[in-house]
Amino acid sequence: MLTKVDEGKGIVKTDWKSVRTRVKKVNPDFATLVDALSPGKEFPLYLVYYPYGFLEGNAETILLPKITGGHFLLNNPDIPKNIIQDLGYGMHDAPLGLVLEKVFEMFVDSTIEDLTIPKVIYRPGDFTCLITNLNNVERKSTWLSNKTHARTAGVRSTFMLPNIGCVEQHADLKRFYNIRVPAPKQGYDHWEVFREIASSKAAQCEWRACQLFFSKPWIEKLHFDPAWMPLNLYLHKLAWQLIRPSLVKDQYNLAFSVVQHDRKLKPNPHLAGTAQHLYMIALGGALAHAPATDNLMLPLDVLQQAYLQAYRLKRYHSTIMQPSIFQIETSGPVYYSLNQPSTHIFSPTSRRLASMMMDMHELQDIESVLTEELQDSDTLGSDFVLHTAARKTLFSYYHSERDNQNALKHSSIIGLEDPRFAFLSPGLTHFPEAKFAADAAFARGCVRIQARQRIKNTN
Repeated sequence: MLTKVDEGKGIVKTDWKSVRTRVKKVNPDFATLVDALSPGKEFPLYLVYYPYGFLEGNAETILLPKITGGHFLLNNPDIPKNIIQDLGYGMHDAPLGLVLEKVFEMFVDSTIEDLTIPKVIYRPGDFTCLITNLNNVERKSTWLSNKTHARTAGVRSTFMLPNIGCVEQHADLKRFYNIRVPAPKQGYDHWEVFREIASSKAAQCEWRACQLFFSKPWIEKLHFDPAWMPLNLYLHKLAWQLIRPSLVKDQYNLAFSVVQHDRKLKPNPHLAGTAQHLYMIALGGALAHAPATDNLMLPLDVLQQAYLQAYRLKRYHSTIMQPSIFQIETSGPVYYSLNQPSTHIFSPTSRRLASMMMDMHELQDIESVLTEELQDSDTLGSDFVLHTAARKTLFSYYHSERDNQNALKHSSIIGLEDPRFAFLSPGLTHFPEAKFAADAAFARGCVRIQARQRIKNTN
């Protein structure tokens, strides 16, 4: 259950001296502050390794992986006493953690709507459960609010772009990897298949996400020891960066309301909310999707191999979409689909009243009016962040059918303009007839968000 030998599995009890080099690699500022405090073995740390798709908690407590597979609950009275003593403060929430390898995703799962909404991607160097642990030492609340929020090793909000629901081909996949999950009917179901493939013996998947958990003595020192104040202030600054978008959300809502009032807009409420959400994506305040091109968020090489060799995905590129944050200055394009929405407010009735083509036209009209108004410095002020986003961001609209109004681009253009959709892990080869899945549900009613200075002339 617990070991002091780090073999990249289960839970490893360690100390600062043993892990400082790994921490310095992902978060040098934090490592420098801790080095000044020189915490010894009386401040134990725990390396916890998670296989892909491992859910970190249920509605009552967190789950910790065993070296031999499976898991145990932190509130289980039979687990080692030193784990309870050191990490029990996070029993009803989660201990303070620092991501060292791969990523974790916080998401909202709506089983009624069959939607997964990505909330936060924790990358190497990011802290998990930071705000709660800075609030107080003893807690009795759960981070799984109303059983809707969850966190997993790797990404949950992921799916294969082309359809992978062929029963016969999925049967071959099941036999090869000895998995039980049925053929997926929609993108929401893909993660269950991905997780089973990654955990099968046939896959020999070595993908592991790693978190460093801090024991209770660390938390107590952060709260009560003046010598630890510089570290405390550093963590509070990080926490402020996390909550800042939510604090200014009222300003965003007011700005959009003013624009709608001044331009006398009376749009479909769902599409108006979607247009506002597109701007939140442009600001980096909400997640969209982009093609996976490495193994950081999921075992891409293992999954692509499974669908090429066992499922024999011939017609289309084995593009796997993953949640992605947009940064105007540095990131490539990201994509949002009306067929796979990730807004935080559900409006199923209004979403189904019109055709997808009509919805896309109305959404484009709403966004273009918003952009025109937000680009005007006299409307909101030249220093307002929405003004900057409107000037620097371009929204492009795609549909898999031909648009008689020539307002929407055909979805096939996406694959021509963004080579990431054809990415294939090293050592693998697509079938000769493979192409971009322009008829995929995600591409039928899709919006691309990208920085204007990166736009290339494709005419």
